[in-house]
Formats: sequence, structure tokens, C-alpha cells
Amino acid sequence: MTKRLHESYDDTITPVSAFVCIECETAYNLVCGEETLALFGGNPKVKEAVEPTNIIWENRDFSKLVRVAKAFMILVAVVVVLFLTFIATFKAKDMQNQLVGKYSTAMKCSEIKDMYSDLQIQTMAADEYQAYYLKGGADEDRDISPVLGCFCDDLLDDEGDGAAEMEFATTDKKMVTTCSEIYTDRSSVALIQTGVSMGIVAINFILKVMLIEMVSGLRLKTMTLETDITMQAIFAGQFVNTAILLVLNNANFIDFDEGYGPLSLIFPVGTETDFTVNWYATVGLLLISTLIVQALWPLIEVSMFGSMAWGKQYFDRGFGSDTYKTSMPTA
Repeated sequence: MTKRLHESYDDTITPVSAFVCIECETAYNLVCGEETLALFGGNPKVKEAVEPTNIIWENRDFSKLVRVAKAFMILVAVVVVLFLTFIATFKAKDMQNQLVGKYSTAMKCSEIKDMYSDLQIQTMAADEYQAYYLKGGADEDRDISPVLGCFCDDLLDDEGDGAAEMEFATTDKKMVTTCSEIYTDRSSVALIQTGVSMGIVAINFILKVMLIEMVSGLRLKTMTLETDITMQAIFAGQFVNTAILLVLNNANFIDFDEGYGPLSLIFPVGTETDFTVNWYATVGLLLISTLIVQALWPLIEVSMFGSMAWGKQYFDRGFGSDTYKTSMPTA
């Protein structure tokens, strides 16, 4: 090492940049308008420096090539995390489709009520439950009649939580719990949506922690630049994770590419073709619930880590009240 240092001694001691403090306003005015100066036989470039306290001096020897390589590693890491989020939300949406996609919405409930009496709807719903769940209708790969969904919606409004256990007679006088399965499926969907919402918030937290550490590893030259890039990277990662992937995974692009384009191949489980009432009731509600948890997360985070720090201190002093007592070795 010493030999190499002596061999490149001239290059090692030759400064490549210098910070010059100018005490005189006149000298400053003369220099600040120049791009280069004739100095010691050279023509160094001149520009106004940032505040010395803003400079991270130990990072100034870091090469641009290393920074570019580390930035590429950050990009790859973020893409991997977002891809895992995409797989999770994709699977969750597919599970929701399997649970509630079998319930047909081909007819509006108002149209059904205009055509049939309440007793007829009750019997038709019981018959549909029996045909689909008890007589192998599920194996025929068909949708469930909208009569069942409409009847169970009204029953839930009238009877509340006890509606799932209520039995009704079919045409052949057999008693069945008409709405038990549809309520179970809807409860499962609500649980999946809650899991997706909490999972997105957790991934956002992981992204934030990861990006703070990795941007710090870029060894940027100023604190302002490091802060700006950290904030921009966190915003971009969390925006894609929270909004873009969630919307795209629920979107159906059949009107855009007739179901054969790249978007339909990448996002095949979406059901919403436009911002309809159903979109706001499903995707919009999921977005709002996620954003509410995300807004409350800083308070949760402070409380969680503050409690952990307080717990460690309390344990360190033997669960006593003396704040000056510690089990750690001191000087």
C-alpha cells in the first residue's frame, strides 16, 4: 500500500476540488460571475457552494459509478417488493372472484320484486340454494340466480345477524338455511379485503425502512439531496404499492384490448371496466380503508416503538421506579 501511494504521490496530493471562503463582498462579486478562473497554470471551474453544514464530507470521495450501481440495486429491490405485492393482491382478487363471482347480477333486485311476490322470491331463493349447494349445482359450473342474492340482502336488512341461521321451505317442503353460504362468502371477502389493506400498509412500512437505509448507502454529497431522494423514492414506491397495483388488479381491460392484449394477460382477474357504483363500493372502499390505516400508521409506529423503548428501559432497571438504576456496566 505504501509503495503504491509513493508511486502515485503526485496524483494523491493534487486536489480535485476546493471550498474557498471569501470574506470580501467585492471579491465575491468578481468571482461569482465567472465560470472558470486562471489559477496556478490551470482553469478550474467555479460555482457557488452549498452551506458547509449541508455537505456530507465523508461521502465526497464516492465515485459516480458506484452510486449508479447502488441506485440500480435500489430499483431492483423495490421492483421485487412491488412484484410480491402484485402477486399477493392478484391472489386475493382471484379468491374474491371465486367466492362472490358465482352470484349472478344479471337482473336488478327491483325487477325481480316487480315480477314476483315476497313469498315466491323466498321459495325461489330456497330452491336455488338447494339446487346449487345440495344437489350438485356447483359442479355444473354455473352462476347462482340473482334471486338468492336479492332475497338475502333484504333478509339481512330486516333480521340482522340472525338471518344466516334462518330456515325457509323449498318447493318440496324441505327446510334449508337459504342465506348461510352467501353470508359466509361475503364475510370471507371482507376478511380478505382487510388482510389486503393491512398487508399494503405493512409493505409500505417495509419499503420506507428499506429505502431510507439504501438511499443512505448511496453516499450522496449533501444532506438536502439525500433527504429529497429518500422522500421521492418512498413516495413513488408507496404510491405504486397503494394505488396503482390495487387499481390495475381490479381493472378489466376487455373494452380496451378485447381481452387479448398485454394488459389483459398481466391483469386477468379484474372485474371492473369503469368507475361504476360497484367500483366505488369495492375498490374505492378498499382504497379508503387502506389510506385511513396508512394515515394512522405514524401514530401506531410511534406508540409501538416508543413502548418497546420504554419496556427495555423498565426491564433494564429491574422493573423499579428508580430511573438512575441500570443493570448495564457503566464507567
